[in-house]
Amino acid sequence: MDLRILFTTRIVRLFCYGFLSLILALYLVQVGLTDPQIGLLFSLTLAGDAAVSLWLTTAADRFGRRRTLQIGALWCCACRPCSRWTLSPAA
Repeated sequence: MDLRILFTTRIVRLFCYGFLSLILALYLVQVGLTDPQIGLLFSLTLAGDAAVSLWLTTAADRFGRRRTLQIGALWCCACRPCSRWTLSPAA
C-alpha cells in the first residue's frame, strides 16, 4: 500500500510541475521574453535544481534526513510570504 501511495503522489507532483512549467512559459511570452530567453531561464532553473538536490542529499547524509526535510519545510514556509510582498509585473 505504501508503494502505491508513493508512486501516486510522485505522479501527481510531476504532473503539477509539468503543467506549471507550461503556464509559466505562456506567461513569460505574454510578459515579453523571447523563446531563447525562456529556454535559458528554464535550463538555468533545471541546473540549479540539480545542484541544490545534489547538495541536499549529501547534507542529509551528514545532518540527518529528517532534520534536512524539516529545515527545507521551514524555508518554504518562510519564503512564501515574499511572494505576497512582490508586485505582479502584469498588474
